[in-house]
Amino acid sequence: MAKYMLNSILIAGGSTIIAMLCGIPAAYALSRMKFKGQTAFWAL
Repeated sequence: MAKYMLNSILIAGGSTIIAMLCGIPAAYALSRMKFKGQTAFWAL
């Protein structure tokens, strides 16, 4: 049972780190750069 729990924790932790590595730069770019349709995007 401990082996399965450790495997689940490693998968969840790795997925979280990968999502943050992709999400943080995307959020920064969306918040700082100007693009067409930005007002409509933020209204959603």
